[in-house]
Amino acid sequence: MATRDRFSRKQLKRPDEFISTSERVIDFCQKNQGVLIASALVVVLVIGGASFVSHNRKQQELRMENLLDEMQGVKENAAGKGPVTDQLKEYLDRFDEGMHKQRARLLLANAFYQEQKFPEAIAVYNEILRQSRPGETVYELAQVDLGYAYESEKDYKKAIEIYKSIVDRGEALSLFDVYLSLARTYELVQDSKNALLILREMENKFKDHAQLFKVRGKIKKLEG
Repeated sequence: MATRDRFSRKQLKRPDEFISTSERVIDFCQKNQGVLIASALVVVLVIGGASFVSHNRKQQELRMENLLDEMQGVKENAAGKGPVTDQLKEYLDRFDEGMHKQRARLLLANAFYQEQKFPEAIAVYNEILRQSRPGETVYELAQVDLGYAYESEKDYKKAIEIYKSIVDRGEALSLFDVYLSLARTYELVQDSKNALLILREMENKFKDHAQLFKVRGKIKKLEG
């Protein structure tokens, strides 16, 4: 048999729940209209400000990438035609401090090195190391090149220190070449014992390396 729900007089007189809630919301908005408008303006300003900052940052990054491309073009176009470092130095002040400027410094330091201005190259490489951290690509590149610069300047003691620190950390982008450089620098200071130790370590560490024949040739030469 069908059943019917029964409602009391009290239930029938109770206001609709949705209408009641809506009325309370409208009443709250009317009473706090000023606060709500101010809050909405703050939200709009925050979102607008964040969008402006993000857009400005992207524009700055694009500008500095273009500057790096210009520097690279100057460096390549002047290859074999004379000094280029004076031109490259003028670019540095146009960079904001940060990774782009570090890359610009690396370009400048490499140009100094290619022009055999080793003290100037060493100064810039050291500046890069002071303003970056191990593990960052620009740090790793600058540290390896700093070793080469010290070696070219015939400051073999400092070159060995740099190469050893890279080998000990074991994170260089061209670790095989750094090992070879360390062995070579030991040879330059007539320390055949340590040169052989490094070459033997390479023989064990880089068993499948395509250039391992160079290591074995150097070992034979030192043992001969």
